[in-house]
Amino acid sequence: MPPRAVFILFGLFWTGLAAAGPEAVPSPAGYLTRVWQVEEGLPQNTVAAVTQTRDGYLWIGTYDGLARFDGEHFQVFTAENTPLLKDGQIISLWEDAAGGLWIGHESGAVTLYRAGHFAASEASEPGIGRGVVAINSDASGAVWLLHKDGRLCCATDGRVLQTLKEGETLEVMAMARDGDGALFVLLNGVVWRLT
Repeated sequence: MPPRAVFILFGLFWTGLAAAGPEAVPSPAGYLTRVWQVEEGLPQNTVAAVTQTRDGYLWIGTYDGLARFDGEHFQVFTAENTPLLKDGQIISLWEDAAGGLWIGHESGAVTLYRAGHFAASEASEPGIGRGVVAINSDASGAVWLLHKDGRLCCATDGRVLQTLKEGETLEVMAMARDGDGALFVLLNGVVWRLT
């Protein structure tokens, strides 16, 4: 890849821009803009998750499969061509310290991709409203999963924290880790620090 910065837009990641069409996406000065969609190899035009792993690949989660992108070509993984990826609706992606890719599904299932192989995680909890919207780890290395029903589950030891009040729905959610390893959770406009 040339030594210039490139904006990469996948599918309908930015709904407002997509409504105007790819040709309407402005290129900031000094940048090149290119849009990839189904026609270029993406499994579906609606992108729900993106992460870059240490090996340089971009992983793109869609509602119809997972794609690994090398900057020019997509390798697509779906339930049809990858039996251990049982659910193609990918809504979260995260790479752990050992280089394993955690894949969160709309169904609540969790798949791990490690050393070129997919495997179902024991942390999978399929069920209505249990989609895994965010994955991260705390300072000790314990992996946490944030579900659509507001549960924060530790994949490492099975702890479960209920974050929502009875009847409250999860609308805004994310997790991030700071430089010291503290895990922060964003829920409905409120930021929580996991201690």
